[in-house]
Amino acid sequence: MSRSRTANNTGSGTESEAIAGIEWAVEQGARVITLGLSSSIPSDGTDPLSQTIDRLSKSKGVLFVVPAGDSGRDRWVRERDRAGVQPPPHLPEG
Repeated sequence: MSRSRTANNTGSGTESEAIAGIEWAVEQGARVITLGLSSSIPSDGTDPLSQTIDRLSKSKGVLFVVPAGDSGRDRWVRERDRAGVQPPPHLPEG
């Protein structure tokens, strides 16, 4: 097991930094990668980060675990997900 981080001390980072971190982890032999990401921009799966995850899943057999709802309860839910998977409820801080 290994731990790495691509975000800065405030938790912010760029898509290209996340991609570089993912590619680095795969080069180091990672077989399962858990990502905690948040964005205010919806994705249809054609963005570079989604494409990288798809490519590495298929070519290297890496399993990616990406939780839904990292932005909290007030964020949008993609139209196609409304009838299916929903983000988890926001838990109070404690």
